[in-house]
Amino acid sequence: MFHMDISPPPSQLVTTHLQGQLLVETSTKIFSEPLRVSSPIRDGLRIIVVLQGKMQLTAGDAPLLDIRSPTTFAVLSDGENRREQIFSRDMPFRVVLLQIDKKLVETEYQRDAATLLCGMRQTDCRNLLLRARGADTAIRALGTQLLGDQEGHSGFYRCAKALELASLVFEGFAGADDETFSAFLTRSDQDRVRAARDILVERAPDPPDLASVARQCGINLSKLNRGFKAIYGMAPYRYVQEHRLNRAYKMLSGGHLNVSQVASEVGYTPAHFSTLFRRRFGMAPHSLVPHSSSDGKNEFL
Repeated sequence: MFHMDISPPPSQLVTTHLQGQLLVETSTKIFSEPLRVSSPIRDGLRIIVVLQGKMQLTAGDAPLLDIRSPTTFAVLSDGENRREQIFSRDMPFRVVLLQIDKKLVETEYQRDAATLLCGMRQTDCRNLLLRARGADTAIRALGTQLLGDQEGHSGFYRCAKALELASLVFEGFAGADDETFSAFLTRSDQDRVRAARDILVERAPDPPDLASVARQCGINLSKLNRGFKAIYGMAPYRYVQEHRLNRAYKMLSGGHLNVSQVASEVGYTPAHFSTLFRRRFGMAPHSLVPHSSSDGKNEFL
């Protein structure tokens, strides 16, 4: 939190949640003069979303952070570290700050906070980590919603929005590396991805719309796609296709159904099934059928 003399009086709300493990501060401030603040950063994890305003931040040994547009940054301090901030004058400074207990992060994500910020390659035990990136549309929307609730009418709403914001920030720092994205999925997110998988497998012959599955499982579509790839190694519909073709392979090997029957059973037309099957297994599906005809009448199968 910021402790400073400003004019006019600040619009600020600070609330605590989850038995003190989460602190949420939202504020809009205007500084009548350029303001320099020097105070230590205490131990812990802080996520800050600057929605409007300009600020320069020097923290520990991290490079200078010069904020001139909506920005998300996270600071993880091990012990006490130095901090200096410079705020511009006569410009609204609108910010959301989350202070999160490191034990809460470890319990929810099954990863330490440093790994969440720096990825699975993180091995450095520096006293302070600072990560920053532009605030995307989803993060700005959540930040604006929190700022709009300056009366704090619903503690549950404020807590839920803050946790959703933290999750999006962690996802953002995960970047495009889907192989490590599972580290940024909470246990409940992983359960939702697995529930989506069960729905898709159950309805594999006629797969439902992925957006409706995401809504049914309580997860956003982007996270479902990336989470699916992280957990199962492929996109959802690719997984469904793999499931259908593997099932078809077993059915053909059993010798009880012909190719057309199997294609229908797994939800494909014979021609489309033949193309996918050849591409996946390197052979025509009829080659698995005992005593199959090769008279050329159904060569495409």
